[in-house]
Amino acid sequence: GKTESHPNHVHFATCFVSPKNGGLRTVYPCDPDRLLHGLDLAAKGHNVFLTAEPFNDMDQEGIAMLKSYLSHWSDVTIMIFYRRYYDWLPSVFNEIQKSLTLAKREERGESIVDFLLQNSKSYHDLYVASLFDRLQQKFDKKNIIVLDYHDTRTRGPDETLFCNMPNAAQMCNASRNTDGSTTNPSVNLAYSDLAHGARKAGLISISNDERMKQVVKSIESYYKSSLNGRKLYRICPSSNILENLWNLTLAAESKFNPNNNPRDFDELRLDFDMAARNKLCALDVAKTLNDPTWKGFFGMYNRRNKLYRENKVKKGWP
Repeated sequence: GKTESHPNHVHFATCFVSPKNGGLRTVYPCDPDRLLHGLDLAAKGHNVFLTAEPFNDMDQEGIAMLKSYLSHWSDVTIMIFYRRYYDWLPSVFNEIQKSLTLAKREERGESIVDFLLQNSKSYHDLYVASLFDRLQQKFDKKNIIVLDYHDTRTRGPDETLFCNMPNAAQMCNASRNTDGSTTNPSVNLAYSDLAHGARKAGLISISNDERMKQVVKSIESYYKSSLNGRKLYRICPSSNILENLWNLTLAAESKFNPNNNPRDFDELRLDFDMAARNKLCALDVAKTLNDPTWKGFFGMYNRRNKLYRENKVKKGWP
């Protein structure tokens, strides 16, 4: 039948998330009208395509409720993405951080290293490996398709999803005609970490979110144009944290790619080791702020900003 979709799937998905997860359901409250609309489509013989990250948060009770709801359709396919644990967890952190207001960021004040120290294991319940296990207890395994987020044969996750989806030839072709860029990219948090650190150290005044964006943009511009990509000071996770991440990654890789040969695991380890020196690390804010180059930058920034307020430099700064 006809396939219909709606942008507010997140408010549909949270209807199957436990009320105990108050934070998620407060931010994205369940919308019963979405459930009723779906049942109306089922009665008309229409297909429905639903996608939303909160489905990850479903416990066994929520999955049982979802199965009952989906029984109104004769054919149900569940598609989930497998993303390596050491690659997924920093993405979760990035998603949290880039959406925080100035006040919330000051309240949390954590780096990726802090986040990994506290959550390298606890987030595993939200990870695809755990979700897959829960889904298998309620749905037939043949109706669950696991997609590889790292599939290099496609332009990106959209093409991987739509070109493996049953009866979705048009969406598959449309995804192949895009440039493959993501609509929700990660951001380099080093610049905002430095801005927050400078504010906390009294090197710069930032009173609102708009001002923070201006400062972050100036820091990024200065780093790229004047420092020629010079290496930043970094703090990286301890060997214990890295070992936990690697073991959880290896367990998932063995589950979803059981036919990998030793060379595949060697390449995986090389990629993990590279991540351990880069995306799993945080900016060493204290050391950076002590660097004469950055001290000079913030001194210059404050002088320029003072002149700007006094209308002695052209409009547009900072």
